[in-house]
Amino acid sequence: YEGLELNKDFISYAKNRYKKDKSKSFTKANILTSKRMLTKKYDAILLISTIHHFSDDELRILLPKLKKMTKKIVIIADIIPDPPHLLQKFFARIDRGKYVRPANEKITILKKYFDIVKTEPIPTRSAVQFGIICEKKKRPA
Repeated sequence: YEGLELNKDFISYAKNRYKKDKSKSFTKANILTSKRMLTKKYDAILLISTIHHFSDDELRILLPKLKKMTKKIVIIADIIPDPPHLLQKFFARIDRGKYVRPANEKITILKKYFDIVKTEPIPTRSAVQFGIICEKKKRPA
């Protein structure tokens, strides 16, 4: 398991939390500009609460990189706008991501690079995540 994050505080927390687990590593990196990451291949890539922090232009950079880096699947869990409960609405409103998209917009963007295997809402107390499982496209885009 290799975790990438731009926020050094999140990296410090993860390194401290998993310091005894040598199977996990955490790196401060900007996935949009890192060339080193393109040389790596992963069976699965997880994007947890990530997509809504990237503009459409940034996703046009990120998603082809992820397609190149994954051997099998990309799993995404990302917030959606206008969740049903008041507390969830509050957390969605204060989230720092500037690009919270409805589920159908996320799917449209992802379909340019991946085949969508499954989608499913993932309700939590603080938000509603939308889960998307993608495979590398078997046919050209």
